[in-house]
Amino acid sequence: MIRCSAAAAGLGVVLVLTGCGGSAHDAVTTRPVTPSTTANPIPAAPLRRWRGPVEHLFFHPLVSSPRLAFTPDKLGQGFKDYFIDVREFRRIMPQLYRHGWVLVDIHAVASGPLLVPVGKKPLLLSIDDLNYNGYMRERGTGWRLILDRSGNVQVEERTSDGHRRGSRTQEIVPLLDDFVAAHPDFSLNGAKGVIAETGYEGVLGERTNELHAPDIAARRERVRRLVSRLKATGWTFASHSFGHLDFAHIPLDRAVRDATRWRDEVEPLVGKTDVFIYAFGALAPPSTRVVLTRQFGFRIFCSIDVNPVLQRSGGVVTIARRHIDGFAFDGQRRALKPFFNVADVIDRGARRG
Repeated sequence: MIRCSAAAAGLGVVLVLTGCGGSAHDAVTTRPVTPSTTANPIPAAPLRRWRGPVEHLFFHPLVSSPRLAFTPDKLGQGFKDYFIDVREFRRIMPQLYRHGWVLVDIHAVASGPLLVPVGKKPLLLSIDDLNYNGYMRERGTGWRLILDRSGNVQVEERTSDGHRRGSRTQEIVPLLDDFVAAHPDFSLNGAKGVIAETGYEGVLGERTNELHAPDIAARRERVRRLVSRLKATGWTFASHSFGHLDFAHIPLDRAVRDATRWRDEVEPLVGKTDVFIYAFGALAPPSTRVVLTRQFGFRIFCSIDVNPVLQRSGGVVTIARRHIDGFAFDGQRRALKPFFNVADVIDRGARRG
């Protein structure tokens, strides 16, 4: 099993990404399509029962300014290793579509049996650490997710002089929303992906961890409105632990304290979830997993592997995910062929920094 996280690279932080601006030659519609206010099911099509595991790809937030992220120093190498930029994600989406993948809901996968349109292959997608922690903001990611005047999700970016602007072309959520709006058959019943949140630097870029801030109520309300919109448009939330901890190696009492903080500080904002995505892909020992299930209600657990895994046992489901990042681009090109051609996706110029 492969464990993938920027913190595992010895950087002392949990790296998270945003993206490098796409251009007109990228194989994505150049005119964003505003998604409807509710999830948009694909047209009726013959369905067949899917047998076997389901592929699951995960990303970090996108790098929108590679010159800041992909630098020659140690931190820059961590960004190159564990993340991708906007241009790379924009190139991945149409290739997934052309290869016949269709986005599905993680609860439909966990519950089974899964029915998919004839000629399509089910795909789960998730985003880790969509929190915009401080070091990310400094190295060329977005600042936070926001709602535009139409109620659609954007990423807020800030220029070096502090100017704020909203964008639908610089982060996974709005990019995927627009791509599905233009290609409804890329999503089964409106499914988009899973957003795995920590809480130690807030939620979705809002610093809700600053419990004594004078505007904490407004911050929380902004998150709740965002979450409501995200859920209405096909997104699901998961716990990524409160502190991005390695649950394979921490003692049970620390795991319980962390899960309690997530329940007390993050769950009131994103809603109750039964999905737990292990930080670092580090599977917890059985004793810890039992507590996470019985005491906190988690029943779907996601690890990391280069092969698809879907295991059901005693009401608990384990699903493996593939990391899509610089490491995968460098070492797993053949394994990624069913999804996309790395040579056509990789932003070589940006990664030479």
